[in-house]
Amino acid sequence: MNAPRERIVQFGPISPTSKPDELLCAGPWVFAGQETLFPDWEKRFAFAPEPLEKVSDLVSAGHKAICLTGEYLPRLAAQLSSQAQSYPDCYWETLLVPWAGLVAQQIVERWLRIKVLIQDFREEALQLPLLPDDLVFDFVDENDLTLHGVLGRTFNHWLFSWLLRRSQLPKAWRITEAQSYAETRPARSPSTLRQKLRAKIAKTLLLLPFPRLKGLSLWQSLRFSLALAHPSQGPDHSRSLSQLCASLAENTQDLPADLLPVFLKALPRSLKDLGHPGRIPHARQSKLFVASISAYEDSQYRQRLACLRAQGHRLMFIQHGGNYGQIKSPCLTRMFEFQQHIFGTWGWKHYEDIDGHFLPLPYPQLQRIANQHTEKAAELVFVGTEMPLYGYRLDCRPNPMATLNYRRAKEHFFSALDQKLLASSLYRPYFPLPSSLADADWLLPRFPGLRLCTGPLWPKIRHCRLLVLDHHGTTLLEAMAANIPVLVTFALKDWPLTQQCLDIFQRLEEVGLFFRDARLCAAQASRIWQNLPTWWQSDSIQKVRQAFCQEFALTISGNETPYLITQLKTL
Repeated sequence: MNAPRERIVQFGPISPTSKPDELLCAGPWVFAGQETLFPDWEKRFAFAPEPLEKVSDLVSAGHKAICLTGEYLPRLAAQLSSQAQSYPDCYWETLLVPWAGLVAQQIVERWLRIKVLIQDFREEALQLPLLPDDLVFDFVDENDLTLHGVLGRTFNHWLFSWLLRRSQLPKAWRITEAQSYAETRPARSPSTLRQKLRAKIAKTLLLLPFPRLKGLSLWQSLRFSLALAHPSQGPDHSRSLSQLCASLAENTQDLPADLLPVFLKALPRSLKDLGHPGRIPHARQSKLFVASISAYEDSQYRQRLACLRAQGHRLMFIQHGGNYGQIKSPCLTRMFEFQQHIFGTWGWKHYEDIDGHFLPLPYPQLQRIANQHTEKAAELVFVGTEMPLYGYRLDCRPNPMATLNYRRAKEHFFSALDQKLLASSLYRPYFPLPSSLADADWLLPRFPGLRLCTGPLWPKIRHCRLLVLDHHGTTLLEAMAANIPVLVTFALKDWPLTQQCLDIFQRLEEVGLFFRDARLCAAQASRIWQNLPTWWQSDSIQKVRQAFCQEFALTISGNETPYLITQLKTL
């Protein structure tokens, strides 16, 4: 009697000699950067099941990552300082959550994949080629960790290996030692004198009480900083991570017993080499400081914010792009930005069942472009977004397998588009990210008449005849504020929305602005093209556009600066 056929579970990059009937691919990332080896790989190869198809499972996974971060934070602090307990909890939470929360999401997501793999293939003979525990990683900072760790094939293969070695594996499974492989990382080109000077200025501006955020002028940054010179008023709405974890009460007991080695493997030098102040005196009066989104990638700047919090001061984050108030489960944002005293929004006042002190503000980035659309080119501009093949954020975005459908929808749109209109169309891909699906180089060869949209994006969409988006995000908010004719298409099941956002999108769907099927969106583009200005300026379209802006892209009549100054003086 023949022994059962043993399949290999592919965690790392696919080999040119791989045979579909001999492999079980852990995920589509094994084909990242190598899709041309097997042009029909999506259909020919078998993939492990997707564990996060249900919204409830994705939300639960995000909660688990938050609780895992809170559970390990004291131990991580102790690794970084022998005097960790002498600092208040808010110091370590502010300093470590953006990094530790990022790592926790990877652990939870990969562990869920292992669990479903064991559940569905328990009886099958599988070979698991695993990397050794003692691999060494050297990440410069959080950005390097994201690009070459979280999105890196070697680190992910190692993480799967580490977790699998600590799992109760079925008897039919066999561990083998995987062959090490080199992963090329682009060398950082030396900075020019001008680049160094600009970086120095940017660092200096971060020291302002209201740093220069995206879309703000230097004058506004200085003026807003003066408006924050007073002691902060009212009760402190800042909350601790332990409070958030207690409210979620998500069980992490099913994870391996000691995950500290995983966190330490992903510890970047920027945190490892960071010194800590000997003493942090408490301020006589508490003041409010606005935090830049640079806090996610700049450990030294984040330490300054941590010291401010330890002194008794308060922090305010301000929305810096789309998706806020829209995606159903903003994992890392929830445990970092929403835990601070105030979060400034682009219009929305509450976030479904998520706690936070939210303040709607007319943000200068939107205010400056309000009603600025002027058609100068009879072009359709189609703008895409990122297509990562690793599930690196537990934020209710398309999972790795759903990303394949997302890319396929682009092809469906241009296939259904009127051929004359296709000749007037431009495609704007997302900027390159490691371990992502091929983008423009996959789409453009399929449509010879389609052209690449290059250069700064804003002038292109400001002066186009029609903008088409296959996702919700910053560009949609800018288009609505600028009154740019726009159509939106994406699968709601792959982009779970908050109820307040879903209500608005249902209204967009009713008037023919939003489509769940890319083919129907293309048909609408062809249908309205000739009379587009009249259609766009109709009462039904403008009413729903204004309702959208009121909720997610707030602008006011007149200058926003005096309004913001008045608001800041009351905080």
